[in-house]
Amino acid sequence: EERFLFPKTPEIFSSDIDSQSMDIMRQNIRDLPFPTAIEADQADFFSLDPVKILKKNHEQHRVIVLNPPYGQRIKTDASQRQFYKAIGQKLRQDFKGWKIGIIIPSKTLAACLGLQLNINPVFHGGLTIYNGIGQIQAG
Repeated sequence: EERFLFPKTPEIFSSDIDSQSMDIMRQNIRDLPFPTAIEADQADFFSLDPVKILKKNHEQHRVIVLNPPYGQRIKTDASQRQFYKAIGQKLRQDFKGWKIGIIIPSKTLAACLGLQLNINPVFHGGLTIYNGIGQIQAG
């Protein structure tokens, strides 16, 4: 039998702005064999401070994964473009040097991020969306 040593302090930080999503996330975390490894807070992405997220001994593990809202959750094409530009600006300003994985609804919105990403299609529930993977450079 293999044994795993699970961390006693959070190694993963997760957040969502929606309280119902956070309730589900917290329940899912409690059901894991390593619930102490994940910290979950209700927060807006634009208010996140990477210095507070990082633990001093985890400086080398700087990875951010985002699944921002898209489609019907954002009303117009113009507001989607503006939203994704703001995400890119926040990432370049506060998360430079971090690795990134992000779900994006279109290649057009990927370009709005202003990041150098490898873009690949993902087929999800009949939709074609994209994942972008890369490293955030200063902007």
